[in-house]
Amino acid sequence: MPVMTGLTLAVYLLIAASSAYLVGERIRARRFTRPYQGDAPRDPLETAFLAGGPGRVADTVIAAMHGDGRIAVTAPGLLTVIRPVAHNPVEAALLEACGAEWGGGLRQVRTAVLTGPSVQSIGDRLARRGLFFQPEVHSRWRRVSTLHKTVWFLLLFLSLAEVMPHVVVGSGLPLFVRVLPGLAVGLLVLLTCSAPRGRLTPAGRRVLQGLRVNHRPLRPRPAPSGASDPMLLFALAGPAALQDDVLRDQLAHSSAPTSEPGAWGDAAGAWAGGGAGCGGSASSCGGSSSSCGGSSSSCSSSSGSSCGSSSGSSCGSSSGSSCSSSSS
Repeated sequence: MPVMTGLTLAVYLLIAASSAYLVGERIRARRFTRPYQGDAPRDPLETAFLAGGPGRVADTVIAAMHGDGRIAVTAPGLLTVIRPVAHNPVEAALLEACGAEWGGGLRQVRTAVLTGPSVQSIGDRLARRGLFFQPEVHSRWRRVSTLHKTVWFLLLFLSLAEVMPHVVVGSGLPLFVRVLPGLAVGLLVLLTCSAPRGRLTPAGRRVLQGLRVNHRPLRPRPAPSGASDPMLLFALAGPAALQDDVLRDQLAHSSAPTSEPGAWGDAAGAWAGGGAGCGGSASSCGGSSSSCGGSSSSCSSSSGSSCGSSSGSSCGSSSGSSCSSSSS
């Protein structure tokens, strides 16, 4: 009996410690998350990041540049620059990823864009406005959630495994019955305090849901020249919204979509839990030395926390065409 009493006490102590650790981590995550002040995404690229992360931003830029004839995407997964003109820092990053050959594999170009500072800084801006949890905060919260879940299931298995031998011997209450209140508390903590799979905050989820409701149907309709509606619809829906079968199939093949908003693969830089992206409220990304399309001239960066070049700056290519970048 003393052994069983000690085992019961040990189970309660483990549940209490694990539950307190998870509750504390949830409080910490909320404390380090900026409060939402009603600042919704300001352009299609921020909307794309909110809806599908760094990969959706890269896909949106590829679709926009393909739509107005600046690049061509052909099977099997080849991207070719036709007119090296960029209208924002992310498009400039795409041209840079294409190199001096003005082309390359769609998957490789897409990966270079989504892991680049111009895309990573979009996530930083949205986090500062309360729409995302910071990557490092969310990652730690997820690890503690996994730890608590593991401890809870091990203790549940241990207590259930003891039931049958205890019934055969027929002495006292089984361990499962004695620790059932503690297991119930641990389960409640697991269900209410675990980190969400995606990094969207509750405010971010509400904003995304509102955008999707306000912009149905998601399949883009023909729009006047220069209208941003198709780009915004693609940002929300992804490759499935495209009417171009070749581009839709190639983008779908080169990406790994997730079912949960704010959850992306390890290839997405700091905003997917790996790699070094832009971080911190005062950091600036990129720099004045990044080149456009492999040419010797460069696009300067003067946009503060966002990456890329300011309005009116340009970098010439060897053929005399320019990739001017305008801040959005």
